[in-house]
Formats: sequence, C-alpha cells, structure tokens
Amino acid sequence: MNLKEILEKHIKWLSGEHNGEKANLSGADLRYANLRCADLRGADLSGADLSNANTSRIRGMKILNVDNIVTFGFKNNSGENKQ
Repeated sequence: MNLKEILEKHIKWLSGEHNGEKANLSGADLRYANLRCADLRGADLSGADLSNANTSRIRGMKILNVDNIVTFGFKNNSGENKQ
C-alpha cells in the first residue's frame, strides 16, 4: 500500500467509516514526503524518519510523541528548512 492509500484509509478511520484503517507508519522512511495538510491524529509514527518532509499545516503533530521520531529538517509554513 502506498502513502496516499494509507492516508486515505486513515481519514476514513478518523471519520468512523467501516473500511477505514489507522495509519501505521512506524519506522517509515518519509524523508521528503509531502504531508502538507495531512491529518495524522492517532497515527503511529514511532521511529519514522520525517527529515525534510513537508509538514506544513499538518494536523496531529501536537499530540505525537516526538521522542521516537526524527524531527530535524522539518519545513516551516514559509517553506524554509528549520533544524
């Protein structure tokens, strides 16, 4: 399953639809992934590499346990890299 399909199923899961599925992206290589405006509430991102991923306007980042996530290289809302 590709990232788009995982995120689509995750949205359905968040909405309570019967064919939805919680996103399990633990250990995923998400470097440079475009996650702009993604809703990751409840998703498992433990150990995922999000370096240089576009995470602007992402939902759910405030509630993530960032201790297990590579967080360096996030892009801020202006598109600039920050460390």
